[in-house]
Amino acid sequence: MDIAIVTGASSSLGLAISRRLIQLGFRVYGLGGDYKDCPLNNVNFRPMACDLGDPAAVETACRKIVEAEKGVFLVVNNAKYFGQNLFMEMSTPEIERILRINLLCPLVIVRTLAESLKELQGYIIQLGTPYAETSRGGAAGAAASGGLKWMGDLLFHELRQHGVKVCHLSPEPNRGRDVPRKGRPGARPEAVIDPEAVAQAVEQILQSPFGNVVTEMILRPLRVDEPDHDPVREIPYPDPKPIPYTVPREFIEAEEQLEEEEYQKEQQKKRKRRQAKKKAAKPAKSSAPKDKPAKQADEPKATEEAPKSRRRGGRKPRPPKVEVGFMDSKQQKGDDTPPADKAEKDKPARKSTRKKGKSPARKSARKQATKGSVKEDSSQPARKTARKAVKKAARKSTKKAARKRPAKKVARKGEKGKETA
Repeated sequence: MDIAIVTGASSSLGLAISRRLIQLGFRVYGLGGDYKDCPLNNVNFRPMACDLGDPAAVETACRKIVEAEKGVFLVVNNAKYFGQNLFMEMSTPEIERILRINLLCPLVIVRTLAESLKELQGYIIQLGTPYAETSRGGAAGAAASGGLKWMGDLLFHELRQHGVKVCHLSPEPNRGRDVPRKGRPGARPEAVIDPEAVAQAVEQILQSPFGNVVTEMILRPLRVDEPDHDPVREIPYPDPKPIPYTVPREFIEAEEQLEEEEYQKEQQKKRKRRQAKKKAAKPAKSSAPKDKPAKQADEPKATEEAPKSRRRGGRKPRPPKVEVGFMDSKQQKGDDTPPADKAEKDKPARKSTRKKGKSPARKSARKQATKGSVKEDSSQPARKTARKAVKKAARKSTKKAARKRPAKKVARKGEKGKETA
């Protein structure tokens, strides 16, 4: 919650500004004045009665607020004193009091709260007049108002690099005119400055969404005199909303502290439980080998078990690699063969030049048998005898071809026949 200090917050403009700041979520400290008859009664409004004409009292009050709240975000220098006499009839103490309240008090407040405003990048809003002709309090009031305006301009140039925003707000009523007539009850005032309009201007200064700063704002009444009739288009100011009750900050901090203490107690209990479990688990492990010292001496030492293969993510183990290839039956069975036979087996086999189909000897025998027999007699018995002759010639040619084969091939054929048998 942001902290604001408003001087002269007991009535008029200071009271309206304090109400609006509370609605915006500020905690407002009303500095100076008498708050016995103040109508503002809220948890976030804390009056601090002190003499604004005494710089020492103002400085001590500001330091108390900083120590209690650890920082101030907004300062509204609103309090003004103009005296009861004309300037020529004023006494020296009265002139001195005007300068102390209107000019010296804002200087002391800003000097005391400068570090806090820099840290929080806060606001300084000063209420005064832009011209000497419109100032109140004669020459003394004009001197104080002019000094306040030039003080704000210089503070803005000194503190702008630290993020502090300074604005001079000037509500300019109709002065030097006839006394305005009283408006009808319920009508919006148009010839005087409305305090709610000033409070709304403060809200606009604080809620500016851009990175720019409103350094000066002037408010003037719409009319010189109040109108006899209501305007054609009337847009009244919204009624102030009721300020909701909020829990004091001290209660919230106390509740947070209790919650933190309870949390620390729970954490401490959990630590004790863990330590107790660890202590209970340690003697159980150590007692197991003490009970069986004799048995371990008698029993032989067990062989070290092979480490179990870990499964990755529950997957099945990979099958062993198998070498794919063509091997002889003797090598697969593990039979030992002599080196001579191995050399013969390792030699590449000859490619057979014989074509698939019928043998050439069989073809020649068939041609010779068919030439004479078919030409001599074309009857059916002659054909049968020719077929028989062809078959006999084919058998003889196959036997001759088998005899002419080399011995190595015959031997291999015999070995293969044995293996197959």
